[in-house]
Amino acid sequence: MVSQGFPALPLPSPSSLLVLVGPGTGCVPFHGFVEERAMQDNGGPLCIARGGRFYVAFSRDQLQNVYVQHQLRKQSQTVWDLLLKGACISVASSATKMPSDVMSAMVEIISEEAGFSRETAVLQLRRLEKVGRYHVEAWS
Repeated sequence: MVSQGFPALPLPSPSSLLVLVGPGTGCVPFHGFVEERAMQDNGGPLCIARGGRFYVAFSRDQLQNVYVQHQLRKQSQTVWDLLLKGACISVASSATKMPSDVMSAMVEIISEEAGFSRETAVLQLRRLEKVGRYHVEAWS
């Protein structure tokens, strides 16, 4: 449900593995995902359970900018393994460059890890979108 002009990401099923990609404010809806998951798991306060991992990218805190798409590529085997296990990928950010950069990184990961051509990797990513396993929420 979209409320007061705010974007709405679909809440993944409690059993879904998650890959959550967002810059600064884009991480806010994901905090809700994690809290909801923790509540479903044990009815208690927020806890990171089931082996959750966080990878951060700081684009302004060092000489060379590191963006989320760089971290995705760096963790390509992990991302691919999660996709093979049925993970859902959610991307939340402003509608500037990041959504397309993340999509390009995902195409590269699928292509390289599966040994697919770029065209086949794009089709696979589109299939993930169609079945609700790849969702982008972008705002301007």
